[in-house]
Amino acid sequence: MGAVKSRERGDSKAVQKFLNKYGKDITKRAYSISLALYLRWLRKQGVTLSPDELVVDNLRCVFESPATDIA
Repeated sequence: MGAVKSRERGDSKAVQKFLNKYGKDITKRAYSISLALYLRWLRKQGVTLSPDELVVDNLRCVFESPATDIA
């Protein structure tokens, strides 16, 4: 999954869970790179939340559900 993963997403349980759904390394790498690019874009827009915090925020805002354990 290369150097992009750890630098961009840190130790995110949500991202790990997402990537582990895919068996082939090439698929994981492609999704990891795409996610890293998206996170870079979010940071340029002023979003400072981690991937885990983004998941929790999305659950609160979209589904009006309480914060859950993202793992």
